[in-house]
Amino acid sequence: MNKRAEQEAESSKIIHGLVKKVEQHPDNQDVYYQLGSYLTKVKDYVHAEELYKKAISHFDEKDIKADLLVYGLGNVFYEAELYVEAIQAFQKVTNPEMKENAFLMLAQSYMAQESYQQALAFAITAQEINSKNIDTNELIGDIFLALGQFENAARYYDLVLESDQNHTKANFQRGLVNMVLGLEFDTYFTRSRSANKKYFDAQKKRLSEIEAFIKSRDDR
Repeated sequence: MNKRAEQEAESSKIIHGLVKKVEQHPDNQDVYYQLGSYLTKVKDYVHAEELYKKAISHFDEKDIKADLLVYGLGNVFYEAELYVEAIQAFQKVTNPEMKENAFLMLAQSYMAQESYQQALAFAITAQEINSKNIDTNELIGDIFLALGQFENAARYYDLVLESDQNHTKANFQRGLVNMVLGLEFDTYFTRSRSANKKYFDAQKKRLSEIEAFIKSRDDR
């Protein structure tokens, strides 16, 4: 049996086990979410969407809020790059304990559509709930970078680096910001390369693009 066949067999075994858990606990939202998350992970978006919609309907009939499953459905749409549908799902999440994650996913969905102002609004709202969330601060940095607001981008990448000094992407992005601003950037790129050389090498093309941008700006 080759490696791919082994992986498919293992995946099938995991799915079978999760389906059994759903059958044994039909009124437990967590088991539906576990199965739906795994189907999403293996990119079986059709069955993941079908599962979540059936489960949501099941709990609706019992007049039970199913925010966890609505959030899971939003994740399916997001991973499938159906961002309009993802936004519609995440906007339905009202559970206070899930609001931070829902706001973050709304921000990421708008970011994927290059709707940067809407993305920023939701990301800032998520950040107000939890100012230490690395993913949120990184995303806000990315949004400000896309908007060309480099000082603001630097501020949020610095928040990421306060939590994780060797964060691969934040160091790379922070280096880009300083390169554009004409400040020292080697320290950040060195950290990024040390943390994940493969990632850094894959991003090198952006460095030449930034250098070309700076040169054209200086030549004006």
